Amino acid sequence: MIILNDFKEVNFDPRLIPGAEKFGKSPDKIDFDKNAALLGCIGACKFELFNVKKELIWEIGGDFLHFAFVPGCAQIWLVKKTSELACELLVYDYERNLIAKEEFDALRSEGALVLVKPLGAAVAVEFDCGADGFSGFLARLENGKIKALPYGENVFLSLLDGDRALFMSSSKNLAFIARASDLARLREINFDQTQLARDLDGEFLLNGIIPLSRSFWLVTSVSFASGYRHYVFDAQNLRFIDEAAIEGFLPYAQEWGYVRSEITALKLVEGKIAAFWDKIIKNVTKKNKETQIIRRYFTADFADVVAQILAAVELGDKG
Repeated sequence: MIILNDFKEVNFDPRLIPGAEKFGKSPDKIDFDKNAALLGCIGACKFELFNVKKELIWEIGGDFLHFAFVPGCAQIWLVKKTSELACELLVYDYERNLIAKEEFDALRSEGALVLVKPLGAAVAVEFDCGADGFSGFLARLENGKIKALPYGENVFLSLLDGDRALFMSSSKNLAFIARASDLARLREINFDQTQLARDLDGEFLLNGIIPLSRSFWLVTSVSFASGYRHYVFDAQNLRFIDEAAIEGFLPYAQEWGYVRSEITALKLVEGKIAAFWDKIIKNVTKKNKETQIIRRYFTADFADVVAQILAAVELGDKG
């Protein structure tokens, strides 16, 4: 097991911008362009753009659901609800000029909008369809008009380098790399064909991937019995190297034999890896039942985590 010892506990959700809690927004309602020193947030029936001093620059009205900065193009992409059946995708520049807009059928996804995320010069728009998984499309500008390319139930994870994007499908236990410009698939990895998945016999369900380098990924799986587990994966040779765990929070054996981890998620956030620790406490009395979720947050510099994992991998290869 590779034990990561650089994580430190913090008293705020790492997905939030420092000081963003003053706006009272959840992480998916606030975003920023660090280079342009701009912060945007969705309020009650409006979108607001602020500078780093939290001074309002401009605002526009509307029932906005999600948005994302596209820093490379100095654009803001917003999804606005126009009716119970439809939404509108709008593109503004930083000066509040409307560049393009396109209406799309909100029911086409049969789900709730959960993500608008920059993908190079485009954005990924995704919906949570409950038991049916996710549904998403890539939206980009062509000659002043928005063009949408669907990528189905797959989830966009990150832009690797240049024009290569990483996607995953939890329901199919696979990941694939595609060109960000046209979604043409360049490579596909089926995790069901790995030895680890076969050894776990149905207890490996792909939940997340953090690319560490061109060769190695940090892969999270989840199952009912074992919860969330995190592994170092050799993406070049298609093999799992070892399980990764945070010092002080190692997976533990449960009474019924399964090994479980309380680190429920690992996320890449602004040059750091954020770890989320969850514990469910059930308080049962004669009058009612109460379920309380206690959450703690930990962060470590991405470069430090990568260096520690790569050193452990090299040591293991020599051994």
